[in-house]
Parts: sequence; C-alpha cells; structure tokens
Amino acid sequence: MSYFTEPQKTPQLLSASVLEVFIRMMLSNASPSEVEDFLYEAGFNLTSLFPVKTKDSMAQLQLEINGLLSELNLGSASVVDSKDRLLITHRQIPKAADPKFQDVYIHYFSTLLCGLYNGWFRQTGAPASLMCRISAIRTPDEIVLTLRNRVVTRK
Repeated sequence: MSYFTEPQKTPQLLSASVLEVFIRMMLSNASPSEVEDFLYEAGFNLTSLFPVKTKDSMAQLQLEINGLLSELNLGSASVVDSKDRLLITHRQIPKAADPKFQDVYIHYFSTLLCGLYNGWFRQTGAPASLMCRISAIRTPDEIVLTLRNRVVTRK
C-alpha cells in the first residue's frame, strides 16, 4: 500500500530502451532515410514541448539546453562558436541495451539530436537554413555535431 501513499520517483522521459525499440521497429518497416527523417522531425517537435527561452548568450543557452537534456535523459552538451558554424560535443549518450546494435543506435540517436538542436537554435532566432550534420562519432559516449547555414547556390 505504500506505493499509493508515498511519492514516486518521476520516470525519465526518454530511455535508451524505448528509443532502441522504436529504431528497430522503424528499420523493419521503413527505409533508413525515412527513419532518419522521422527521428529528425521527432527531435525537432520535442522542442515545442521542451522549449528554450534564453536568447541572451551562448553560455546561458548552453546551460538551459543541458538542463533540458538532463530532464529528457539524453546526456549533456558543450557548444563552441567556431566562426561560420557551431560545434556541439554531445556526451553521456544513453547506451543501447544490445551492444551489437550500438553503432546503428548511435547514428539514429544522433539524428534525433540534430532535430533537437536545430529546433532549439531556431527558437533563439537562428535562420531556417541552419543545418545539422554528424561530424564525428568519437566513442559510443561522445559525438560531435555541426550546425551551419546551408549554402544556397542559384543558377
């Protein structure tokens, strides 16, 4: 009976296990590019539920983003302004339950993160032409993403 009378621990919103199940199910029913599109859009749409409010400084924004990432159980990030791009080093990535699936999982997890970061930076006034790319998967626990303006050439 104590379950009903004592406060319960709030479950973490996103878990690696749930994400892993979703990725596996999507890969069995859709092409890899469709899975990427869906996860990117899911990450982008999460930003409407977990918006950033800071527009004053990169340091404040990084603190706010890390607070949201913690709430979502998605790790932590450092953001470096590198002239024409932002470099985001994302650490403490939740691990896939199946170690054999880790490489596939981290790729699609990175795609979800690209959607999140694009959404958050758009909320601060960044242009719609902002693109996120996976620059490096350094370890199963650390990835580097690059945000930069897409160069549009006209003929």
